[in-house]
Amino acid sequence: MKTKKVICVIVSMLMVATLLTPLTCSEAVKAAEKLTYQDWEYQELEDGTVEIVKYNGNEDELVIPKDIDGKRVTSIGYQAFMWCASTSIEIPLGITSIGDSAFSGCSSLINIEIPSSVTNIAFTAFQGCSGLTTIEIPSGVTSIRSCTFLECSSLTSIIVGAESSKYSSVDGVLYNKDKTEIIRCPEGKKGKFTIPSGVTSIGDDAFWGCDNLTAIEIPSNVTSIGPSAFMETNLTIYGEADSYAQQYAKEYNIKFVAVSIPEEPTPEKPTTPVVIAPKVGESFKDTKSKGQYKITGKQTVSYIKTTATSGKVTVPATVKYKGKTFKVTAIYKGAFKNKTGITAVTFGKNITSVGSEAFSGCKKLKTVTLNAGLTKIGDKAFYNCKALTQIKLGSKVTTIGKSAFAGCTKLKKVTLGTGLTTIGNTAFNKCTALTSITIPKNVKKIGKQAFYGCKNLKSITINTTKLKSSNVGANAFKGIYSKAAIKVPKSKKAVYQKLLKSKGAGKNVKYK
Repeated sequence: MKTKKVICVIVSMLMVATLLTPLTCSEAVKAAEKLTYQDWEYQELEDGTVEIVKYNGNEDELVIPKDIDGKRVTSIGYQAFMWCASTSIEIPLGITSIGDSAFSGCSSLINIEIPSSVTNIAFTAFQGCSGLTTIEIPSGVTSIRSCTFLECSSLTSIIVGAESSKYSSVDGVLYNKDKTEIIRCPEGKKGKFTIPSGVTSIGDDAFWGCDNLTAIEIPSNVTSIGPSAFMETNLTIYGEADSYAQQYAKEYNIKFVAVSIPEEPTPEKPTTPVVIAPKVGESFKDTKSKGQYKITGKQTVSYIKTTATSGKVTVPATVKYKGKTFKVTAIYKGAFKNKTGITAVTFGKNITSVGSEAFSGCKKLKTVTLNAGLTKIGDKAFYNCKALTQIKLGSKVTTIGKSAFAGCTKLKKVTLGTGLTTIGNTAFNKCTALTSITIPKNVKKIGKQAFYGCKNLKSITINTTKLKSSNVGANAFKGIYSKAAIKVPKSKKAVYQKLLKSKGAGKNVKYK
């Protein structure tokens, strides 16, 4: 039996020391310098598309852009998101390649969405993503490199689309298409495992790190096992005497028993129900609050989906599950998206963030009561909520995301809290009923087209002195009321008059 280098061990050591030479996701990468766009570093490929090479932000629920500077994003490069602290990452449709170590070390990551356009997932792409419990591989993927899911200690299920021509999965274990080779058993699998009789080959790192397994039964028709297949495990191999499995076990000093795995006795029914403690990443429904939740920490959950279809909804401060009380700290992306019958929503006191598109398309949503502890409103959070008439943000809200209230055509009254620092691109785009706004003293960034098309915005009070041309986006005030009155700090009157005019304010606007 041949002995070959244990490649993944060597690579892991090199990665920790940051000495690994980058393996480019696409050989078509130009030799041009890295470019920057907001929190992204990228480089242009020869076909005119873009590869992301680094993310420098700190979004908890991260949505990777489809385009950067008008160029389509098609690739995620080497170590682009290494050590990223996001708990959720959405990869947009159009990306085809996930590069070497792209998400390596993202231990906080509990949810990632891989689109159907992805065809290649490279070496150690998700190594060390210890918070992942499930990952879905699109059916179009034709290449999953060695050690892709190494050190994903909580991973219990790898799911592959049924239409895949290259891979398949059974009970969360990754196989080749015809199920003759085991490619990867997720490290979170526990107890004993019996390899199906049709399997003839066990891949090179198939059970690497599966230290929760205690025993594995290998059928006699298995004739190939990779040298690092059982690296970092402490299990017993069961199989037929004089089989290939026995030879392998002897060579690699693994305990071998020449019988089948003994059947476990059927346990007696307990007199009281056994309650399995809830764990991070687990989802559950609560009928009382009409919501579905995901556990994000020892005492916290996100509200990820509503089961309500109409009327008033209250997102609770706490929710109980398996006898334990959790604080509801976030409303997940798309939680209420396109629930056109919802008319009012009240936030519990522990909510700190509203995810992207959380209430997008809730066309009958008229009233939203926010809590004092809220800090962030995500991109398109209330996009096209056409019945919403007013919104009041507390003093702890620091960020209003892109297009957060865009298209809210009946939004007449907006109160911005004193802690606000960032108003995102197109945040209030075409809020045609808005008549006045006060921009607080701590605001230092107003995105492009933030108030574009607010044709009835007649009164603007600007209390901040931190605005300058580089942090106010193009056309931020284009299309407001042509004779609007803008009150600015006295010390900034001349500067702001020139600045706001360059950002779209009309020539008949009056400055006080």
